[in-house]
Amino acid sequence: NGGILLTKVKKGGAMDVINAEKGFIITSINDQKIRSIEDLETAVLKAEKEILFSGLYEDYKGEYNYVLKK
Repeated sequence: NGGILLTKVKKGGAMDVINAEKGFIITSINDQKIRSIEDLETAVLKAEKEILFSGLYEDYKGEYNYVLKK
């Protein structure tokens, strides 16, 4: 499975801007699976115009998607 758990949302930071909440588990970025911080950093650096964060929240059904313009 994998993913990166968002444990804090910094006011004014990227996750705040896209309205992601604490507890969001990032499972992919631009369709690239995320299993580690290194995967996350690589995917963000590779992104050109926008970053699509896909993932889930443990207590909610379904997948959630957030888009950040670069």
